[in-house]
Amino acid sequence: MERLKRIGAKLLYPGKVLSVGIPLVGFGTLIAVFCYGMTDHPLSYLSYCLAFYALVIVVTNGIPLVQKCINLYGKVKATGVFRMSRMLVLSLAINLVYAGYNLISGILYRSVWLISNGVYYLVLSLIRLLLVRYEKKQSVLDDPKEKAILGWKGFSVCGILMFLLNIAMVGIVAQMIWGGQGSSYPEIMVYAVATYTFYRLTTAIIRVVRSGHGGNPIHGAAQSISLTAAMMSLYSLQVTMLNVFGDGSGNDTLINSLSGGTVCVMVVLGALGMAVHGSRQKKELTV
Repeated sequence: MERLKRIGAKLLYPGKVLSVGIPLVGFGTLIAVFCYGMTDHPLSYLSYCLAFYALVIVVTNGIPLVQKCINLYGKVKATGVFRMSRMLVLSLAINLVYAGYNLISGILYRSVWLISNGVYYLVLSLIRLLLVRYEKKQSVLDDPKEKAILGWKGFSVCGILMFLLNIAMVGIVAQMIWGGQGSSYPEIMVYAVATYTFYRLTTAIIRVVRSGHGGNPIHGAAQSISLTAAMMSLYSLQVTMLNVFGDGSGNDTLINSLSGGTVCVMVVLGALGMAVHGSRQKKELTV
């Protein structure tokens, strides 16, 4: 019985690397099955099983993760970085819930669109989880130099992970352009969504500019992630507005292609800049 318990625990909690790798492979193969129309192929059932196992890992590992975030929330409440930590933990929780919703719905309804969105928000959650962990490590350090080195290390790693986020973004953009996917609301709701989207984009830009004048690199990375998410929301808004108000001509597809490509290129350049700048700053402090 004890042996079975150990095996079960190992399957549910396979370790940090596998807990990230298995969902990426599982959901990635599932997307490939739907993209290439292999839903009736014998190998597709292996993909379904792997994706289900990946979903179990995400859920089982997400429960203690939420508990850790709650504990972190209580620990940093009395510190000067409470507001930023609260924002990171709240964003992480929301992204995890929304990622799970999209992945489960995508698997149930065999929707590449929903699965692509789920993978996007899952990667976004992983990056924000990384930032929470780095901030937690910083909180136990007393030496300002050590805090700065750790901060720039997290900043650089976050930039590298943004390349992975960009892959998920490319999948979403491709679905919007060639798959005819995207949200469609009543006109009055489009105005409300547009107002909120521009509010998010404006506040994200302001925070990025402010974080560029010094401060904790972890907070700067968090603001960059928020700006990336806001740009993706802006692109989604554009597609929605063309779906509602456009004439369905080829010009709409051209506009979506150009703007979608621009957003992805901007994210790649931003990720490269973060990775290089963070690495240089860390190197200067360690010399």
